[in-house]
Amino acid sequence: MAIGKTHSVVLSVTPYRESSILAVLFSREHGRFSGIAKGIRRGDRRRVPVERGYIIEHIVYLKQHGDLHQITDCSIHDYFPLLRGDLEKTAIRDLLFDIVLSAVPAGDSHPDVYDFIVEFLTGLSNVGQGLRGHLTYLSKILFAFSGHLGFGLDFSQCSSCGYRTDGSGPVWLNIEQGMVRCERCSSGFGASADRLVSAGAAIWFSSSGSGDAPVLSGKEAVAALRLAYDYSRYHLEIRKNLESYAFVEHLAGM
Repeated sequence: MAIGKTHSVVLSVTPYRESSILAVLFSREHGRFSGIAKGIRRGDRRRVPVERGYIIEHIVYLKQHGDLHQITDCSIHDYFPLLRGDLEKTAIRDLLFDIVLSAVPAGDSHPDVYDFIVEFLTGLSNVGQGLRGHLTYLSKILFAFSGHLGFGLDFSQCSSCGYRTDGSGPVWLNIEQGMVRCERCSSGFGASADRLVSAGAAIWFSSSGSGDAPVLSGKEAVAALRLAYDYSRYHLEIRKNLESYAFVEHLAGM
């Protein structure tokens, strides 16, 4: 049994018996893993309110053979207060978490994915422009997450002819082939309107970092998110339609 102290993002929490929880965590050192924290829900001063979306510091006892590890000495490292009580932002957080849970197997170390999740939570806390801005931010996050798992796209250049569009016009996304095509090349492949990425969205997806999102129209933001979600599901082999996406659709009136 290996023992270590680490920081983990709490991807999900389920109450267990009277005073314990079952949690799925993601740490820099251990990647995704499941654990049990015994007695953490006691109704006294020792209680630590661990919830989804928190970053906790804790000791983990990793069993060599077994899927459920023991978590002890938990403390809250960050609980992202700007997300708490914000229905739209927590819905967006939950969607990315559900994709992580569906796409990343347990047991593999992914320090880059851990850093990505932490940056996502920090960035989401600061995103403005209401729901439209939240959807625009999430669409880039989903494309970027697919990139971390080996399915990245370059929205600034046509995959067929190499022409650098650099936001000079719209591009078309071929989800199945993982290709971005300029207007000229897309005409020969029967590109449909629902695969169109607006010039503003293409610039946003090509930019580095998670700075201020562009001002996309509501229609553009919804279309961009739908493309990003469909692309992630296809290439990360997520078979079921996630309830968290259906809820974001409901909020957006999609």
